[in-house]
Amino acid sequence: MVNWEWRQLFNHANLTALPAISSDHCPLLLNTRPTQKIPRLFRYEAYWDDKEECKEVIKEGWIRGNGNANDWNRLINKTRNCIKTLREWNRTSFRRADKEIARWQAKIQQLQNSSHSPNQQEQLKEAKGKIKELWKQEEKYWAQRARVKWLKWGDRNTAFFQASTIQRRDRNRIDRLRNNEGNWVHKQEDIMRLIEEHYSELFTSKRSTSQPDCFKSIPKRVTEMMNNDLLKEVTEEEIKQAIFSMDGSRAPGPDGLSGQFYQKHWNTIQKDVCAAVKMFFKEGHISKEINET
Repeated sequence: MVNWEWRQLFNHANLTALPAISSDHCPLLLNTRPTQKIPRLFRYEAYWDDKEECKEVIKEGWIRGNGNANDWNRLINKTRNCIKTLREWNRTSFRRADKEIARWQAKIQQLQNSSHSPNQQEQLKEAKGKIKELWKQEEKYWAQRARVKWLKWGDRNTAFFQASTIQRRDRNRIDRLRNNEGNWVHKQEDIMRLIEEHYSELFTSKRSTSQPDCFKSIPKRVTEMMNNDLLKEVTEEEIKQAIFSMDGSRAPGPDGLSGQFYQKHWNTIQKDVCAAVKMFFKEGHISKEINET
């Protein structure tokens, strides 16, 4: 129950007028921590690779991205189409593990309370196998989000992984930020804009890019031979080593694809990834002029 002075103190909150029932006044309900619905982002799930058809799904999505674009844009198109195919496959092939576990547990209870015919014994065995599979799926789901490195999945540590995930999210959640004027910003889109503006300003040079003459007297530390080694064309073996040196379960990139995706399906995506990386280096997306001072 609030008044307008409270409303000014909590201007980011949700204020709702409740219906007047036993009085001619409408009570006001003030929610000081309104929940903001954040769009669900795509994430490559670790348990997908337990399904044999996952490889074929990725191959199908990857082929869809063929076109006349250059190597870099072709890789982007293939990635987008692969993500779209994985989304569709996930929606039709998987359900929430906790709800499915409850459903199969009820089925097991029903079978155990009925007559023990050979047919029902076979159904009971199938149901128990399904639950074991779902337990594994649920554990991998939460382990991937918990990002706990000292404990591996496989020992039914779902409850621990879930608690670790919730604790980490609470610790990392940003509910508000103070802007340059000293005012608190609460809306999700305003917080994102404030963060973007901060880092854009932080990494923008405000000084002159011309080098003072005194730099010319500093001896060169990068020899011509070293410079040539740095500018050599990157090889496919180097790209592969970089891919497989990543931790497959670490936080995915902006596209939601983790290191596990690239490592598990390297044979499918190798050609396009290597071509795009070589193009990135070859066409000057990185500086070819090494500062030799």
